[in-house]
Amino acid sequence: MTPPKTQILLATYNGERFLEEQLASILSQTHTDWEIIARDDGSTDRTPDILAAFEEKHPDKIKIIKDTDKNLGYGHNFSRLMEHSTADIICFADQDDIWNEDKIERSIVCLQDMQEEHGYETPLLVHHDFSTMSSNGDEISSSYNLASNMGKANGSLNHILIQNVVHGFSAVANRALIDKASPLPKSETSHDHHIALVASTFGHIKYMDEPLAKYRIHDQNVLGNNETLYEKFRNNMSIRNVFNGKSIAAVKAAFSTAHEKLDDKCTTAKNFLNQFGDDIPEESKKVLEDFARLSDANPLERKALIVKNGFLPTSPKLAAAFIVLG
Repeated sequence: MTPPKTQILLATYNGERFLEEQLASILSQTHTDWEIIARDDGSTDRTPDILAAFEEKHPDKIKIIKDTDKNLGYGHNFSRLMEHSTADIICFADQDDIWNEDKIERSIVCLQDMQEEHGYETPLLVHHDFSTMSSNGDEISSSYNLASNMGKANGSLNHILIQNVVHGFSAVANRALIDKASPLPKSETSHDHHIALVASTFGHIKYMDEPLAKYRIHDQNVLGNNETLYEKFRNNMSIRNVFNGKSIAAVKAAFSTAHEKLDDKCTTAKNFLNQFGDDIPEESKKVLEDFARLSDANPLERKALIVKNGFLPTSPKLAAAFIVLG
């Protein structure tokens, strides 16, 4: 049997609450030439049983990767799946979302247009907007990009270094990108940020400004647990807190958190430079080197590098906070 040209990488861990609904949405896709490659990262709930039941019912639609490793973590679970993938087109699936029925079809059309323009040997990435919903399925926002003011259409290296705009479950990659980006460096935890950096540096990224999936926000996923630095800072700057001294602690905490986040991002840039070295185009290498310097630069030099290279979040409030605190 000829293997499908599209593979869906499904990384699971204790996902019994929502996994069946996600699998049902994949089965409902208008594009039908696909295969799921799934790997569980040591779940202690019914997740492995749900995957096994799906495999029994749809043996031609899923391949479950089984190894002795457990708890690799979210990004490295996906990295392991990337290493097992063989298809020309790769999709990434979280265990708790719901895909629109035309998600794969629309994404593939966009990716194929890019390959016609840039060539099949160029690393290419397509990603799309999505709506958000609560754990019980109630809509929170019809557009994450608009609600977050993230600027997902900006796929430049300068922007992705400071604010990753690519969410893995919304991404579709060609074979050239997967080959270039695999495996995820041991020092990194985010597979989607890594493939976005690789695509921006060595190829191209295209954003589809339409919600093609529903992202479920709950207490166990990434977006559900995040509160932005600006929001945390703002919430502690009430008039009462200004007078009782709590705002001083909030300012100190904001400075500390900002520098920690910046140091982490700079480390990612340094590791990227070490990993790809002379393969990096000169213009991109200069951007990466400037970004990597931010953590060691004095405050004036750091602010100059930030402004010069546009290392700023899209939100004006976050950008202002970043310049002040960074």
